[in-house]
Amino acid sequence: MTSKKSIALHLDSVSLNKIKRMQQSISEPTTYAKIISGLIDMGYASALDILYADGLISDDEYYKGVLELPYFLQTRMGN
Repeated sequence: MTSKKSIALHLDSVSLNKIKRMQQSISEPTTYAKIISGLIDMGYASALDILYADGLISDDEYYKGVLELPYFLQTRMGN
């Protein structure tokens, strides 16, 4: 179980407009929080791939990290 904390993000108008565009492109209603969570997952997946490719994390660390991702990202890791 994960705990949730409330934080405030201060975004400039360009970043906010980018998030609004992303929100428009999603067929079902969604929140800024869900979009940002998805972006964090994508960034984390990218970081795992880079760190692993550069030999900065072990196989175990890589696979443990992959298991923290949503299933649709887990299936795309290491490709």
